[in-house]
Amino acid sequence: MKNLLTKILFISLLFSTVVPSGIQAGVEANFSNWTTLKNKTAEFFNKTANCLTTNREKLFNFLKKHPIAVKRAALVTTAILAATAAWKYLKCRRFKEQGIIAGDEQKLLTTKIYGTTIMVKQGNITQEKDVDAIVNAANFDLAHGGGVAGVLRKADPEWNKYCAEKIENFKKDGFKDGGIRAVITPTFELKKRKVQYIINAVGPEGNDPQWEAKLKKTYLDALTVANDHGVESIVFPPISTGIFAKNLEGKVIITPSKAAKIAISATKKFLATKKFLQDNPKNQFQTIEFTSIESDGFVHFLAYRKALGFKLSEQEQKIAQKAEKEYIANLEQR
Repeated sequence: MKNLLTKILFISLLFSTVVPSGIQAGVEANFSNWTTLKNKTAEFFNKTANCLTTNREKLFNFLKKHPIAVKRAALVTTAILAATAAWKYLKCRRFKEQGIIAGDEQKLLTTKIYGTTIMVKQGNITQEKDVDAIVNAANFDLAHGGGVAGVLRKADPEWNKYCAEKIENFKKDGFKDGGIRAVITPTFELKKRKVQYIINAVGPEGNDPQWEAKLKKTYLDALTVANDHGVESIVFPPISTGIFAKNLEGKVIITPSKAAKIAISATKKFLATKKFLQDNPKNQFQTIEFTSIESDGFVHFLAYRKALGFKLSEQEQKIAQKAEKEYIANLEQR
């Protein structure tokens, strides 16, 4: 009897406090801060155990005097707390899924890393408005051909002309392979959309044996130059997942899932650096967004989602694997 009631009270406390708060923390807080969450959970268990041990006699004396009332109260309380925990869990799960299962129309995912909002969505990066900087997946010659660069070239001819005139100066400043992999340029026509900068970030090619380290440096350099210019909101396209993804034989080496994992890893590393935290005690970066075009389907979207630590259902894993296979096959045929 005593052990049963003790277990009921303990389970009630567990459901009402640890489970919903743990899930919510996992969804809304930093994905890189699981250690703190585990420590807090362990601390709660210790305090609960100590409380039950200290007040054990008082609790059992009260239970002896009011056995029927206590039984009913314990059962009702347990049921209410269990229902509340389940509701909070489902609410957090809905926040976590962000419309991916509910429907394709939303195509949006948000979370936070060290206080900075991380957003993943499908859309057209060249149509972004009210953002400080758009990242252009560029080459070291700033020769804007197709892809994002091609659309930006048409949308902002003056920017294209500026890059062509300044490229030698950028190279003198270290904008080259092995050196700085990102350079910031002003916008001209895009200022009408309140876009202040275009950050030209050069990702590695699939035939480079050091492509993983260089891709990570590309993201770090882009974030660094953005931070140096006071950028608070920045939008990235997938980098090195187009024609740069292939090796000399035409095989895709840099897959969307590998690229997304590196992008999120670099972002976490940058936001956690001691220098960034010292220079930005109020967290200058408000939003870091990763956007992919809708014609690529869910391949990049699901890749970023998985890289951020959101668990994919069995069905979504199959969708992600199929989407990536189709993406790779189409890219290798180009």
